[in-house]
Amino acid sequence: MKKAVTEADFQDLSWHDCTLWGLAIRAGDPEENDWTRQLVLDIDFIVEWLDKAGKLDFLVAPATLTFEEVNNLHVQVDFEEIEGVNTLNEISMDRIERKKHGSQCIGKPCYSWTIHLNGPKGLIRFDASGFTQVLESDPVSNGNRQSLSLSKREAMKKKIDRLKEM
Repeated sequence: MKKAVTEADFQDLSWHDCTLWGLAIRAGDPEENDWTRQLVLDIDFIVEWLDKAGKLDFLVAPATLTFEEVNNLHVQVDFEEIEGVNTLNEISMDRIERKKHGSQCIGKPCYSWTIHLNGPKGLIRFDASGFTQVLESDPVSNGNRQSLSLSKREAMKKKIDRLKEM
């Protein structure tokens, strides 16, 4: 199931407690007349928070969130020291804010975006014209976990890859 949403759906979306698994920068080559400037986030998107007799159940799907015409990228992530160790752990998003500003992104309105993180401390800030988010599979019931385990996520991605090959 590939369901795409865009910045037109922004008011109806929430990224609260979604896990950020990866960040990629896609920059084209101007010498080849390729002006691609994308920020691509690999996330676990919480499609729905369900209350089942007082217990939360999360419907979660791997998703690709791609921002277009990106400029002025600033990434700040601080894995704080706990008992003398800075342990690498998952990154949880708190929210995404956008503010329209006066400039244009190649003939389109341009927005300032800020992705606030729950933990570790930090934010991702940039300007972009908009985004597309695609669910990479059908959402699965994940019990009281807001993110997929690494093994569950890898199994889902392998299944997706096999389906693409057919």
